Amino acid sequence: MAKTYSFVIEGGGAPSFHAGQFFNFVFEIDGQQLRRSYSISSPDTRSQSLSITVKRDPKGYVSNWLFDNMEVGRTISATGPLGQFHCADLPADAPLLLITAGSGITPAAAMMQALADRETSRSVIFIHYASRPDEMLFARDMKHWTSKLRHVQIIPIATRPPEYSGWVGPTGRVTQGQLAGLVPDISGCTVFCCGPTEFMQKVSDIASALGVPNENFRSESFGGSDSPTTNPSPHAQTGPMIEVGFSRSDTRSEVAPGQTILDAARTAGVHIQTSCRRGVCGTCRVRIEEGSVDIRHQGGISQREMDKGFALACCSLPLGKVIIRA
Repeated sequence: MAKTYSFVIEGGGAPSFHAGQFFNFVFEIDGQQLRRSYSISSPDTRSQSLSITVKRDPKGYVSNWLFDNMEVGRTISATGPLGQFHCADLPADAPLLLITAGSGITPAAAMMQALADRETSRSVIFIHYASRPDEMLFARDMKHWTSKLRHVQIIPIATRPPEYSGWVGPTGRVTQGQLAGLVPDISGCTVFCCGPTEFMQKVSDIASALGVPNENFRSESFGGSDSPTTNPSPHAQTGPMIEVGFSRSDTRSEVAPGQTILDAARTAGVHIQTSCRRGVCGTCRVRIEEGSVDIRHQGGISQREMDKGFALACCSLPLGKVIIRA
């Protein structure tokens, strides 16, 4: 189940963004400020307002609060726009391939609607994966986009359609053979991919194997869930443990080489706000008081901020003993 929430700027004015970008939202829930990153699902061609489309997650604290409490007239703080998941910087005739899964369709939906509003003549192939036909977000919009755009091909794929569902479209999870068959000239496309992390990694590997240059592959994800996670960093390695101190909390912990500041904070019981967990949104910015870190970000922090001693906890690996202001 998904709902769309639309916002206007308090005091008037039109929000400025490119279709496909995201905003960081701050929600006041039970006396806490919780930050979440949501892609804009509305096009930049209708920018008197902006919308987000949220799928209810049974374990999602914020998504459940939105479904149960959001009402007309409520004020929410947000910062943005952020992200490079848009085609505004590409030539007008550059062919596009959009590949999404689940709720990862939202930024692509904004891009598709913007292209339809502009009546683009560029070649666009849009492939979307959903578990079941009845979980296919923006299904009605897909028909509208197809009717508006002559050079657009939209391919919805159900990965696990129920028996007797009446589904007659393609089925199955993404594979190299499937993509090569659906998009024979994929190497000439700029690929936009959004969905669960594992899905995006698989599509990235397939695109690379089929000749798509790295610079022509763009991805966006916010973890797929807004529930807390305690999974260790995938970069963890073997070696001597590294001490990470937190000055404001007056506590410290140890992490293995390759683990992040965020891993250390969770071990120590120190709360650091986070959202995307991929170095994109900038929510988990912290100041390094002592020591140095390797920041493996994806655009969520500027060089100027890093020069001033800031880092992103989710993607910063301590290179030795460090002290964080948290």
